Amino acid sequence: MGSLGTTVAGASGAAVARASNGGGAAAVAAAVGGPSGEGAAASVAPAGSSGAERTSLWGSRYELRGIMGKGGYGCVMSAIDVRTGRPVAIKRVDAVFQSLPMVLRILREVKFNRRLAGHPNLVALRDVVWPRDASFKDVRMVFDSMPCDLDRFIESRRGTGIDEPLIKLLMLQLLKGLAYLHEARVMHRDLKPANVLIDETCRLKICDLGLARANFETQNGDHAHLWTAHVVSRCYRAPELIVPHTTDKGFVAGVPYSSAIDVWAAGCVFAELFLCLPLFGGATSQAKLLELIFDLLGTPTYDVAQRMFPPELLAHMLRRPTRPKYGLDRLMPAAPPAAVALMSAMLTFDPSTRITAAAAVASPYFDDVRAEVEELGRPSPPPVPAGGEAGGAASAVPAAPPATGSATEPIRPPALKAADFDFELRVANGAVNEAEVLRDELLAEIAYFHPERQTQRDADILMGMADAEARLHRAEEARAQGRAQGGSHNPYPLGGGRQAVSGHPRGLQGGLNERNNQRLPPWLSMQPM
Repeated sequence: MGSLGTTVAGASGAAVARASNGGGAAAVAAAVGGPSGEGAAASVAPAGSSGAERTSLWGSRYELRGIMGKGGYGCVMSAIDVRTGRPVAIKRVDAVFQSLPMVLRILREVKFNRRLAGHPNLVALRDVVWPRDASFKDVRMVFDSMPCDLDRFIESRRGTGIDEPLIKLLMLQLLKGLAYLHEARVMHRDLKPANVLIDETCRLKICDLGLARANFETQNGDHAHLWTAHVVSRCYRAPELIVPHTTDKGFVAGVPYSSAIDVWAAGCVFAELFLCLPLFGGATSQAKLLELIFDLLGTPTYDVAQRMFPPELLAHMLRRPTRPKYGLDRLMPAAPPAAVALMSAMLTFDPSTRITAAAAVASPYFDDVRAEVEELGRPSPPPVPAGGEAGGAASAVPAAPPATGSATEPIRPPALKAADFDFELRVANGAVNEAEVLRDELLAEIAYFHPERQTQRDADILMGMADAEARLHRAEEARAQGRAQGGSHNPYPLGGGRQAVSGHPRGLQGGLNERNNQRLPPWLSMQPM
């Protein structure tokens, strides 16, 4: 799973990039050879690793294949779920309770993924491994495996571009996943290409709900008050997150914003797919970002500015010459008018008139790819596990409340309960100021995945997991030592060998540097925010 490892340029990721010269999903599927089975397994098996490493069982559920990447907050391991035969990525986060922001991210990620399971355009959290004891310090989350993220795919296409039919196919899936979240009254708050995963059949899944928030207020519609504006990576940040919000007491407070911030971010991603560069990539500060937005969209009208800007910023804007609209059509002359029109609706300065994700999904622009997207949304049959029948043993994990829908109707999310997320209020009002206080709440979420666990059996499994994990780390350290001593080794053992490195967007040296640095994509680095 390259998106959870160190490169886009593994076998399947390179195939997606090559196939974008085709004419949409069907051409991509034909170029790649259909859904991956053997190829996906090859992409997670560490080349050059010993047979013991490949077959060691992490507990009785997961067969570890290799360490895909390491970061300051933990590591990611590739594995096979022996019950289903599917490749998975196990994200281990260390020292979870050393900081309150970290445990909040983990709690959100587990809670939202568990409750909103069932949509084809959200990455699935399959399991959270039961901790060693009540004083556990790390968390292991098991996700579906995907070959690459959109950020690295876009990077691989710079200089060649991405065909418009493929852009259309990807954007419809992105907007459908977003509309599903918004119907559940959930804001992602960190939408960017690095948090969007794709596979070799052009399936797309939104990931990383660690900054997501659910809004259960009713008096103020979709607006959430007194929340931090320090969300969303800068060049995908909506204008309402840039402008400071002052209260009647004169101090800067949290910004009242809505799910429209996700639509703006999706509009930036839409433009980036055409440009193969970030739309506002030159934004080195909040002020510079606002200047770039004015340059592209023009100075907002006085009525809009008066609603959105505090008096001092409004006065400053009125002293400056009015800037004319440059226009997305001039910036992207190759983009079809229908694409530019939809993009413009998503990048409307005023959030109150910005198009919603659901309305964007219904745009006629997507009519010719709807059937393909419906087909991509159907679950693929599980591979046959070694020595077993298709599907493997039945999982003991109870099903999440089912999302509903049909081929002609959007999938509906289950209703979320405010009580499940009251930890956010307890943190906001100061009732919770230490990470340790949330340990029991996190443990209760993990317990959902283990309704039939047995104490002694769990103890045995945990010992097995620790042993298998330690073997993988020792093997990785031995390979690193061999590289340092100049010995013979495979330069890219976790990503498919020399061929995968040579296919890296920045060439052979870029692939080697990225492999040796064990760089994780942003959504796995778990930087506290």
